[in-house]
Amino acid sequence: MLNKLSLLFILITFSLTAFSAEEKKYSLKRQINLELEEVEGASSYEIELQSKNLKKPQTFKMTTPAWKAAIRPAEYQLRMRSYDSRGVPGPWSESIPFLVKLPGPDLHSPQMNAQIKTDEEKTYKVTLKWQEVPGTKKYRVDIISTVSGNKTSETFSDNSGEVKLSVADQYTWTVTPISKSNEEGEAQDTPGAFSLIGKKIETPKINKPEDIWPEKITWDKSEYADSYTFSLQRQNEKGSWERVEAQQKFTSNEVRILETYPGGKYKFVVKAEGQLREDSGVAKIEFDVFVGDRSPAAVEESKLRYSLEKPTDWYFIASYLVTMVNYTGTHGSDGNRSIFYNAPGGTGRLGLGYTDPNTSRGYLGILDLTGVTLAGQNVTWASAEGHYIWRKTWGRNLFRPSAGIFYKELVETTDTGGDKNFSHEKITYMGPHVGFDFWRPLTYRLGWQINARVYYGLLGMSSPNGKKPEAQLSYQMGIMGSYRIQQNIMGFMGWAHRFDHASYEANSSLVPGSGAKQDAQVAGDFFNLLLEWGF
Repeated sequence: MLNKLSLLFILITFSLTAFSAEEKKYSLKRQINLELEEVEGASSYEIELQSKNLKKPQTFKMTTPAWKAAIRPAEYQLRMRSYDSRGVPGPWSESIPFLVKLPGPDLHSPQMNAQIKTDEEKTYKVTLKWQEVPGTKKYRVDIISTVSGNKTSETFSDNSGEVKLSVADQYTWTVTPISKSNEEGEAQDTPGAFSLIGKKIETPKINKPEDIWPEKITWDKSEYADSYTFSLQRQNEKGSWERVEAQQKFTSNEVRILETYPGGKYKFVVKAEGQLREDSGVAKIEFDVFVGDRSPAAVEESKLRYSLEKPTDWYFIASYLVTMVNYTGTHGSDGNRSIFYNAPGGTGRLGLGYTDPNTSRGYLGILDLTGVTLAGQNVTWASAEGHYIWRKTWGRNLFRPSAGIFYKELVETTDTGGDKNFSHEKITYMGPHVGFDFWRPLTYRLGWQINARVYYGLLGMSSPNGKKPEAQLSYQMGIMGSYRIQQNIMGFMGWAHRFDHASYEANSSLVPGSGAKQDAQVAGDFFNLLLEWGF
């Protein structure tokens, strides 16, 4: 009798065998290779295969100690025996259990190493597809981030599904089929791999240098940016741009402008880059750098001198003066009766100026509107001024005398008899004005200014009774601190005192021809705010 057989090993491959189209709908077969220990004197071998799916055991005879067959995935019991030269069988071996697992399906989509571009900043739903495995109840999809190491598992009943994943990441994925008896199959030997490309990074916003002595160029960091590529260029005598400095994978958001760099016109170009995100657009800016010594001491002195000059030929001013307005009126037509009141009010002022770049002269036009609130009424009057300006600088000082013509309205208030029952009419006049402002910067940003202006109402134009207004003097004076907000924007804040005066001959019912006057005076100490913007 032959010795009992022993099993050397079982090798199960993952290839599908050929079977009918009808069979494919329900199950599949896997190739099994079985190699036995050779028995001396054996003429043949027999294998018995049993499983829950088989109605009765199946037997297979072979002349060599090896067996190859295609069988469906299931749990099996296998035993073996050998036959001697007479054809007499030996005893059966002990039953050996083994499992033929469902094979891992081919992965269809995304394709291997695919780069999926998205317009999402954070997450994106990826559609996964794989080969259908007959006899499968469900599929488990395992996804691992190769960046963070995070693992995601989802179960699907069909051979496709959607999974929400973080963008700007790389992933590997496998699909494991699970049989109808809840036996877990095999995953792929080689996992699938793909990348999710996040939304394009926003273009960096470059901060424009405030003056022509920039120490550095800065920009606002773009969200999701890991690094930047920049180029600093200077325009040569021929008008071409020459590279001064450039760098890739730059992690800071500022680049120094060394004092050793020559002055002139510069251009700065930068773009943002991020891991697994599309590079941003390119941001560009051109700016001027002072030509000359840019050592700290020389820069400070140059800034003070330069601060006296307007960086642009045209400039715009906006001003607001607010106070309690003091009104004094004398009514010669009513026995020189006087009227007084204090009322909250202010003056809004807009102006447009031009400085001749080739001379020390300039021009300025101003429109303003003054108003008070009296007994619930808003009372307003307007004026306009034209200025011819001279500029004189010496050291760290700027002196600007000016002269021109003006047009003014002034309100005349009358009491019609009731308490706080006022009516208002206007006196208009025009004439020359002269004045000056003196400005001294303390630093490039800070300074102070005094100013004064006298208006002579030489030409009376209209009055409530038709009489020509008489020539009177009005004036304004003040002192303010200055602060350079940007290279082309200067802010002022301080105190101003303003006095406006107008009078004309009254129609006196008491003493005709007596020379009685209708007189109006408005005065106030104002809190003055002014903004000057060059463009």
